[in-house]
Amino acid sequence: MLPTLLWVRLLFGLSAVAFVAYAAWLIGGPRDYVPTRDSLLYCSLLVVPVVSFIARGVIDRTNRAAWWFFAAGATIWLAAEVGFALSTQTDPEPAAVVDWLFIASGPCLYVGALLLARRMLRPGSLQIWLDALIIALATSALGTLLMPQLLDDVAGGALDVILNLAAPLMELLLLSLVIAVLGLVRHAAGPLWWFLLAGSALLWVSDLAWLFQSADGSYVNGSLIDLGWPTALLLMAYGAWVPMTRQTVDPELNWALPLAVTIGAFMIVLYATQTAVPAVTVILAAGAVLAGSLRSVQAFRSASARAEAHRQAHSDDLTGLANRRGLAIALDADAGRQHALLLIDIDHFKQINDTLGHQAGDEVLQQVGGRFHACVGSEAVVARLGGDEFAVLLGPETGWASAAAAADRLHDSVNTPVFGSGIELQVEISVGIALAPQHGRNLSELLRTADRAMYRAKRDRVGSLVFDQAWDSGDGGSLMMLQELRRAMDSHELVCHYQPQLDVLTNEVVCVEALVRWQHPIRGLIPASDFLPLLEQTALIRPLSDLTLDTSLAQLAAWDALGIGLRTSVNLSATNLIDQGLPLRVTQMLTQHHIAAERLTLEITETAITGDLDRVRGVLGQLHEIGVQISIDDYGSGYSSLRQIGRLSAQELKLDRDFVTGVGQRGDLRSILSATVHLAHGLRLRMVAEGVESATDLDQIRLAGCDLAQGYYISAPRNAGEVTRWLLARQAANARHRPRGDIRANDEPPRRGGGHGVAGAGFEPA
Repeated sequence: MLPTLLWVRLLFGLSAVAFVAYAAWLIGGPRDYVPTRDSLLYCSLLVVPVVSFIARGVIDRTNRAAWWFFAAGATIWLAAEVGFALSTQTDPEPAAVVDWLFIASGPCLYVGALLLARRMLRPGSLQIWLDALIIALATSALGTLLMPQLLDDVAGGALDVILNLAAPLMELLLLSLVIAVLGLVRHAAGPLWWFLLAGSALLWVSDLAWLFQSADGSYVNGSLIDLGWPTALLLMAYGAWVPMTRQTVDPELNWALPLAVTIGAFMIVLYATQTAVPAVTVILAAGAVLAGSLRSVQAFRSASARAEAHRQAHSDDLTGLANRRGLAIALDADAGRQHALLLIDIDHFKQINDTLGHQAGDEVLQQVGGRFHACVGSEAVVARLGGDEFAVLLGPETGWASAAAAADRLHDSVNTPVFGSGIELQVEISVGIALAPQHGRNLSELLRTADRAMYRAKRDRVGSLVFDQAWDSGDGGSLMMLQELRRAMDSHELVCHYQPQLDVLTNEVVCVEALVRWQHPIRGLIPASDFLPLLEQTALIRPLSDLTLDTSLAQLAAWDALGIGLRTSVNLSATNLIDQGLPLRVTQMLTQHHIAAERLTLEITETAITGDLDRVRGVLGQLHEIGVQISIDDYGSGYSSLRQIGRLSAQELKLDRDFVTGVGQRGDLRSILSATVHLAHGLRLRMVAEGVESATDLDQIRLAGCDLAQGYYISAPRNAGEVTRWLLARQAANARHRPRGDIRANDEPPRRGGGHGVAGAGFEPA
């Protein structure tokens, strides 16, 4: 559909009337030259593409260079037609400069199409450009098979042959490029590329028809083939105003087409060994075969890299066991069936690390993990969840008796001492057992219930324990936890871990999200999901939020001193959003730590803004006046309306992990991701995708146009010291290697996710 600009509609409306008049006159009128029709009216039709392309270039800043090359090609073509009309009035043979003008228009149109293709295929790897080269070379080789007949028909010297054949060959190259792009992107191609295909094909066919008729002397200015050229340019000009797709293509999905085209090019080379064909045909076909060979080598390397990335995304680097994601996939594979999950914690492991060092601790984890894997059998999945915590998912249809027996085998496996830094160590473990679906229907619920069982087993020193639903009766457990949490805040056991956010275009870490954790003296590190829901129902949530804000801003100042410039993101609860004293406390903390307000982002969930909206808007309005940025967190998991989101003056939209994890393999998630990106950018919001857990996930959110990415593939949440070392290591790696530079095209506007950051030659997948 044409844009709403009235003058554009008027331009094409007038051109349609003029074209119909010209076509009717040409079909029903005389077959010889009529100056008014074949010069004046004909050239007036060619003015429309020139004006259209120039106007499109002025409006579309992103693709301005491409449209101006199209405008140059159409202008040169118009000049050639005007020159042809003027010269034929005095001389039947047009001047040579006219032929050169027709030839010069072809490269301009080709470069314009190439720039559009580059914009559409920009995030692709070398493979996608090899695919385009293979298809273009093979298509050109097939087209030049007509050259023997043309060479026989075209008379004159070598220069005359070049002048006659150059234009059709340039149009063939343009057609080959468009076919290559359409062959690669297929369903992702927007209407523009189909208009370019129709226009370039009609240009080539018209040039060939003119060449054959000129060769046998049958062409007359005013014949029906004169309809071809203005029709082709008008189609391209109209296509410039149709909506351009922003969907990009995954080059790994289109390997079959380049393979088939390479085989076809090889068949042309074989045909050339039996039959005389033009040398240019052999060169083009051989080039396609060579490019196909390079494509095969590149595809093999990419497949190996993907396999390694898949392994890293689903396994633990230290022990080689599955990680949390791998465990979740194994559970989902047999969803709905009886399972048993065993959560294992090594008792007093912190003492090993503190006494003998982390190297000794790593050696213990590797040995213990290997023993766990050996004792439970091949049907079970053994995973390391982090730190000294392991999990075992037993095969389907496993009851509590089999789970208890497996727990006994796990205890027996560590009876023999292990070695850390050459020292013999006796290891003890505590095991919590949860059954699916009785104690939970997904991994998070099972881990939560198994964790409670494991904690009780550790506390009561019984070795292993099955979760009992009777523990949930009454409020005694909640009251005990609240008392512990009050003590934990006084004892500084509530700490911040930080998860980096990556600018997907520049590969820079530009922000970290502060995530509160409970460093329990017995249970170890407890995630926020285990205690925040309880705190949000009490007055403790306010001092906890203040503690998190103060800690994260102090850490930001510490990173500034090390030359690491970042932004930080902190979560707020519904209670915080109605706290009218929050803006003042935030201002005081920013001033105390000398942090600019725009470097702080406060994340609020959709469900947190469904209460007292007037009071929430008042608090958010004051924060906005301070300069603090607002992020709508976990988008897609709540019930907020678009009108409500638009009134919050947010700067960022954060898509919930349920719509990101696995997006590289699921088409439905890709559609949701693409739609959300368009929504965020339409509302002038920065788009963050959380839950990136594989290389394919990261590739897909980059292709979709997201600004920032966050997830375990980039980095797990780490404490301040670990994050600092991780960031400094990135800086060191960047200093050792030549900078990659900005991978955006020179004329692309800056992304909203930019800012100072920590760049690197790569990142360490979690």
